[in-house]
Amino acid sequence: MAFPEDFHVIVGDFNDGFVEIVAEAVAEAFDPRQRLRVHGTSEADRILAIADERPVDLFVLFLNNVTFGQWGRSLEADSFVKALMLVRHLKGVHRRPIIATAAFPADFLYEDIAIRVGADCFFRMPFDMKAFTKAVRELFPERASQATDRRPAHLSAWAGSHGFKA
Repeated sequence: MAFPEDFHVIVGDFNDGFVEIVAEAVAEAFDPRQRLRVHGTSEADRILAIADERPVDLFVLFLNNVTFGQWGRSLEADSFVKALMLVRHLKGVHRRPIIATAAFPADFLYEDIAIRVGADCFFRMPFDMKAFTKAVRELFPERASQATDRRPAHLSAWAGSHGFKA
């Protein structure tokens, strides 16, 4: 199987730790021979500039933490609604998968709206990283790592046997 040279992800958040966690989860979802390029920024203007400069394969947007400068200045809405409008804009212009996250665990309305405006998946913070990795695999089945058990085949075959623990 031939792999594209790079897989580009834009993570819309100001927290470097979150960007690293997303990068690790995406890397785990794919064959290790692929090169992952992750760009993290919370600024909507920068997200749009990066997306215009090079192909982007996946957007991961923490909707609560996106900040607005020039883009969104004329929009009469709070920042969360602007973030939802950014999802719609990115989906319309770039037509790439978008995973949206937000820190409103009690309100299911945000998930519904995010999906309706173009997000492919929505995760309420905090979320299970295994579920996130699974969602990435499902969005990109042609790039996904095929085996979840990374032990060599001769050890994987014994994993379910009684009395043997690899």
